[in-house]
Amino acid sequence: MEAHAADFSNLPFPGESFDLICSEGAIYNIGFAAGLAVWRPFLKPGAFLAVSELTWLTAQRAAPLEAFWNEAYPEVATASAKLAILEQQGFRPVGYFPLPPSCWVEGFYAPLEASLPTFLARQGSSAEAEALAQGVREEATLYRRYGDQVGYGFYIAQRLP
Repeated sequence: MEAHAADFSNLPFPGESFDLICSEGAIYNIGFAAGLAVWRPFLKPGAFLAVSELTWLTAQRAAPLEAFWNEAYPEVATASAKLAILEQQGFRPVGYFPLPPSCWVEGFYAPLEASLPTFLARQGSSAEAEALAQGVREEATLYRRYGDQVGYGFYIAQRLP
């Protein structure tokens, strides 16, 4: 087994090279559907994809939460919509589960928020850095308030021939 670090929107490997592509919290950067389209050709037929993706956990959501995420990441959708996208992109969904809140609070927001003072100091508290920090704080506050309505889902799928 080998691990590779590469630009995941432009992989430098021959087609059908991998038995598994695993991505936690990164497909978000190019979009779920776009990421699947880019990565599928690199998977061998029958190979697996394991990916976490921002997912609505409820059909009804608080207006501030929905407004924030619809602006920040318009591809946010329910698990059923994400599973349909997997099927449309030539994958057979094998499994899905929402990541527990501890992954977000303890594993993501707490360390990110703790790093903001150092980040701001390095950036000279520029207006751009302050705006970025404020966005992080707003996102974390929304999650702590409405974390039962949005989270990361973990999707496992198999590439169809």
